[in-house]
Amino acid sequence: MKTTPRLVILAGLAGAFFVVAPSAFSMNTMERTVTTQTQSVRREATEYQRRVAESHARAYMAKHLRAVRQDSRTHEADR
Repeated sequence: MKTTPRLVILAGLAGAFFVVAPSAFSMNTMERTVTTQTQSVRREATEYQRRVAESHARAYMAKHLRAVRQDSRTHEADR
């Protein structure tokens, strides 16, 4: 009775692993990559939105401070 050499069996198992395993791990890798990129984009969008909001707030406050100062000058002139 002739048996299959152990090396041939191990090579067959390794080949099967390398054929099946990449598809099994690629979904996890792909999902992780997409999740990481999405989080990065969200963080960037949040940072950009924060900068825009700060810019708008500065413009708003400057406009209203000018109006308050001008209004107070008008009231001082009326006294």
